[in-house]
Amino acid sequence: MGEFKVHRVRFFDYMPSAIRAMVFNSRSERLAVARADGAVEIFNFSDNYYQEKVIPGRDGRAVEALCWVGQRLFSAGLNGEITEYDLENLKPQYVIEAYGGPIWTISCNNQGTHLAVGCEDGTVKLFEILKEKIQFQRNLDRQKSRIISLSWHPSGARIAAGMMDMIRIFDTETGRATHRLLVERGVGASKSREVVVWSIAFLSNNTIVSGDSAGKVQIWDGLMGTLVRTHLVTKWDVLALAVSQDESSLIAGTSEGTIVQFQFLSSTMDRQDRDHEWVRTRTFKNHSHDVKALALTDTAVVSGGMDTQLVVHPLLDKVEKNTQEAAQRKIAFPHRSLVGCAKKAGLLLFQFPDHLELWRLGEIIFSCEIWPSVFQKNDKKFNFANLLSQRGFFICAGEGRLLWLIQVTVNYEIHCGTLNLLVTVLVLLICLMIPRHSSLSINITNNYVEILVRKTSFL
Repeated sequence: MGEFKVHRVRFFDYMPSAIRAMVFNSRSERLAVARADGAVEIFNFSDNYYQEKVIPGRDGRAVEALCWVGQRLFSAGLNGEITEYDLENLKPQYVIEAYGGPIWTISCNNQGTHLAVGCEDGTVKLFEILKEKIQFQRNLDRQKSRIISLSWHPSGARIAAGMMDMIRIFDTETGRATHRLLVERGVGASKSREVVVWSIAFLSNNTIVSGDSAGKVQIWDGLMGTLVRTHLVTKWDVLALAVSQDESSLIAGTSEGTIVQFQFLSSTMDRQDRDHEWVRTRTFKNHSHDVKALALTDTAVVSGGMDTQLVVHPLLDKVEKNTQEAAQRKIAFPHRSLVGCAKKAGLLLFQFPDHLELWRLGEIIFSCEIWPSVFQKNDKKFNFANLLSQRGFFICAGEGRLLWLIQVTVNYEIHCGTLNLLVTVLVLLICLMIPRHSSLSINITNNYVEILVRKTSFL
């Protein structure tokens, strides 16, 4: 066996962002995940949970909620904007201002014709889904507190909205609030402490399920507006709910990292719904911090939260044992490389969300060097970065609509600038052909692009 050099790299401190929201599309078997840095990831569950696409985030565009409408993906955030994504080109297709302040939640009806968003100003805003975009339709009755959570009835005729200390049921035709469901603060709780209804689900049999900051999962009669049953599952917050497609099972995520499963079981041999009740069946502990987002597929519980990990926990009663699907998956790292290597020069390029680091490996295996402040922090986020040659003399980085071309000279000095797409492609081709000790000069006018190659220092 031939000899080869090994350098153990332990100085790339990669830290993924926390998971803020997720939504599963059962038709396409795609899971969309939103992270705290604004990035949206698409996972293909029919292909071994592969991270199929990544839409880079941007500063000031944090995603609070996601929603699938057929094959179209929408998001909303605390910047007050609704975004539809171009899943082919991996970028926002358009952005619409809701004019209601920060948006806490977004939900669509089963018919795929309308979106509802819950806003800071206490309004539920309805948008009609058109072929090319969405269009504002109407506001429902304004409330005194922000709208935290929303859920449509499968018929599309009513919407349940969770807010501070209460749940409101709206008629989507008239826009009027028809019921007010008061949420208890819990035993021993201070009267001045508000209860936040973090999550809500409206089922086809008119049952409403809510999760709140008092640690309760509550079952409501949506027709009469009465409380049916309360399950105290934690001392802290119930942050997320998810219901199976057949409405026979639901899960609740808590701020202590646990996931509680409920099943709709019969108390007698009669199979009528009136003899069924929601029973707590099992508890999972897959996370160390808050569980902010949940999805329930046919065979697994998918969860994510502040610990940044996407966990796929199989339901063993629905999958065969000793198969690949019966193993718990923890997806914590990106499926594309964030490290570039120039082998001949011994250089490593590390891509972080807001800056790049260029390292030169030392001759001794236990030492290495870093140049301080090689690249200054950038207000925007890099979509990609890579070394263009094995000698490491050119680096290309993408940010928004700009491409950065960076040259590292023989003395390891850094020079960088931005170019438009067509000029950058031309420059990159020339960079790969010029001699090692040459430098590049670019002069762009209205009608011409002048590129000069010379054997002097850059710029």
